Amino acid sequence: MHTILLLATLLADDPITVSVGKSAAAPYRAALSDYRDAEAALKEGKFALAREKAESILENPKIEKEKRDCLLRIQNQDSTWSNPVEFFPLRARGQALLELAKKQLADGNKDVALASLEAARKDLEESASRFVPRSKELAAEVEDLIRTHSAADDVQHAYDAKMKAALQAESQRRHPEARRFFEEALVLKPGDPEARNGLERIDRRIAEEQRYRQILAIQDPQEKLKACDDFQTDFPTSVYRESVTTLRAQLRNELDADLNTREGRFKNVWFELKEKRRFKSALDHVRKEGGFLPPEKRAGYERQTLEACDAFVANVVRDFERETSLLGPPTDLPSGDELVMTDPALECCRTLQTSMIKLRELGPVPPERTIELLTPAWLACLALIDREDTSLIQIVASLLKEPIEQRLRTIARQADQALPQELEKLRAEAERLLAWSRKGLDDALARMPDHGKTWRERHAFWTEIQAALREIVKEFPLEDPAVDATAAELLDSDDPAGPYGASPRKALRQIEDKLNALREVKKLTRYCRRRLLAALIVAAAQRHLLQGQDVPETAKKLTDYAAALRDCGGPLDSDVQRFGPKIEEVFRRLR
Repeated sequence: MHTILLLATLLADDPITVSVGKSAAAPYRAALSDYRDAEAALKEGKFALAREKAESILENPKIEKEKRDCLLRIQNQDSTWSNPVEFFPLRARGQALLELAKKQLADGNKDVALASLEAARKDLEESASRFVPRSKELAAEVEDLIRTHSAADDVQHAYDAKMKAALQAESQRRHPEARRFFEEALVLKPGDPEARNGLERIDRRIAEEQRYRQILAIQDPQEKLKACDDFQTDFPTSVYRESVTTLRAQLRNELDADLNTREGRFKNVWFELKEKRRFKSALDHVRKEGGFLPPEKRAGYERQTLEACDAFVANVVRDFERETSLLGPPTDLPSGDELVMTDPALECCRTLQTSMIKLRELGPVPPERTIELLTPAWLACLALIDREDTSLIQIVASLLKEPIEQRLRTIARQADQALPQELEKLRAEAERLLAWSRKGLDDALARMPDHGKTWRERHAFWTEIQAALREIVKEFPLEDPAVDATAAELLDSDDPAGPYGASPRKALRQIEDKLNALREVKKLTRYCRRRLLAALIVAAAQRHLLQGQDVPETAKKLTDYAAALRDCGGPLDSDVQRFGPKIEEVFRRLR
């Protein structure tokens, strides 16, 4: 008989419904919890955790094979039965293995990925045979990936041809062409070490050639000599090493002869000051000691000093951007004593560093305090809005995003527990924080000729941050007036279509359906959920009582509503007392 029922269920193209008696229910309840955790992990992208949760079910000897990937009914202790619920651990594990295989393929672990895909295919085919939704489509996706990545011969042939062409171009010093072939080989076999090493080697050759050409273009002998020294340090095995060594010897001879001249002595002092990053002293030396030089030559020394200072500051800012961290040690920033220019980016770095040092000293602090300490850095970085490079703005925006998110989520949690009169205050606080987070940058963008349109298109990070924060506020719980309006229908004796009219059971069912709809589609506050669930119990209880059922029978059928109501804090006294003694007795039994 069991086999006939099973075949009949399979022929219906719907998942199998399986019942578990109360004597065997405990492991299945635990397995259902693990299954829900697996599905949640899949939604959050935690695929390894999803696989682990599903495997714990599938490897449990207390879970019978014919009672997995089915709709599961479990008998309660009072001998009632739960509604059928989804229980698809095979599909969950198959989907997790599929997603893990995709990542393994992206990381270049094809063999591991194919093994994962084979395991996923087995799980999903068994799940599909039980008519589990989406299992068939997932199995088809697995099959496509196996077919695609098993046909590797054509890829290998194309890869070999690209590598051969790349090595030939490299041997003939056709470096750009060799680089292109190596890149194309990496497209065919992502992460391939031989192609990657070839690309890195070509990039070094190109860098050597560019540096050598730059050295030849330098006019100043002292600068050219230093460039030769730097080249030999950076490229100790370069093909240009002999040429650079010869050039360096020539320059050294010229400079040694020049040392005896007045300009030679002047230049040596200036060069040493500049190399020690004493730009103000170097500029003072040019202006005080360079009077004997022709005006255009003196102006050249001044210009080189300013350019060197500008380049130094730019490098300091780049290093700060790369190394900055709330967890790491402070990055060294130069004082302004020997700089001959001011740069808003450097000032922003100093302001941010001060904030970060303070945060490290304080340790963990509330989000509001973090926002307060980072605000000066945020205002400072807005002076860089006109620059192409937005790295500092992005760094400060990212540092601010986390505490703002934390505070918004805290407010959202408080809102869930809030009474109606408190809810609007919390929402207003969240809106103020959201408005503050965008005001500074939005005001700066508004002053641009196109009101920041081009800037926003080019730098999507700001729109993405604001969208993420706005989503938190959108998820705030509601105090929906429709709940009380629908609940009031339970007491409306003047409505001929209401509970006191000609068709009371129909009216009560409609009220119950409307309340369930509000419960499902809207995120309500805890206080609002209490009133909604109490009204649901009243509507359902009255309907059952009208059908001739007694109070104990009615109460048994409302246990799901009652459990949800207890989670929200239980009914309000006013909800219990205004519907008569039978309803009061129902609530008493449901406590």
